[in-house]
Formats: sequence, C-alpha cells, structure tokens
Amino acid sequence: MSLLIDDQTLHDPEDIIGLCLSVQAYKHISLSPITVLTKERIDQANRLASGAARIKDAIKDARLDLEFQPFVNSDDGKLRGFEALVRWHEPELGKFSALEILELSDSEGMIEDLDYMILEKSLPHRCRTECQRR
Repeated sequence: MSLLIDDQTLHDPEDIIGLCLSVQAYKHISLSPITVLTKERIDQANRLASGAARIKDAIKDARLDLEFQPFVNSDDGKLRGFEALVRWHEPELGKFSALEILELSDSEGMIEDLDYMILEKSLPHRCRTECQRR
C-alpha cells in the first residue's frame, strides 16, 4: 500500500502528528493500493478511531437505537414481520451508519454483543406486534 499526502494537507507540525495518528486509525477505513490522504480522509479516520474506542461502552450500555422496517405481504397487505435497523448517534462524533457500526463492532470484537443487544431491544417490539395482530 502507498500513501500519498496531498500538498494541501500538511502545513505545520500538528498536521504531521495528526497524520501519524490517522495512519494508525486507518484500520477502520478501506484503503486502495494507492491512497491519497486528504484532510477529509484524516478527519474520517480520526472519527472512526474515536468511535471504535466508544463502541464497546455504547453496546454494553445499550445506547444504540433500533428503527423497525416492516415486512408487508404485497398480496394481502398483512404485516409479516420486521427488520431491526441499528442506529448510533454519538453525542460528540455524530451519527454512525449501520455499516460503520458493524465494522467497528467487528474490529473491537463486539459483534456478538451487538447481536445480543439488538435481540434484547427488538424482542419486546416483536411481542407487541404479535399481540396487536391477534
């Protein structure tokens, strides 16, 4: 892998330190064989590295949210189930996509914990849905 640094990125020693930290954080970003490091890529890497440091507590404390996408039978219009979509809004870092959540959870060894948290949060919804259908 080669890293190319655009000439707009580094202007002072703090930028160089940030670059070094970002290169370490790049395990959270897919890199192509040749990657140009821009300020945006460095900021993205730093955000994901910070997210990785916080995802464990967010999962353990069940601070991730679920949104439910219904599955409706197109023939009869009846509800057949739902899909639980995981969401995370970290107060300092902003919103993380489902893909980012999965990748961070996996890289931190928390994927099974994430699965259990989603199950624990979604089962009461499933029970309410079943009771309403009867």
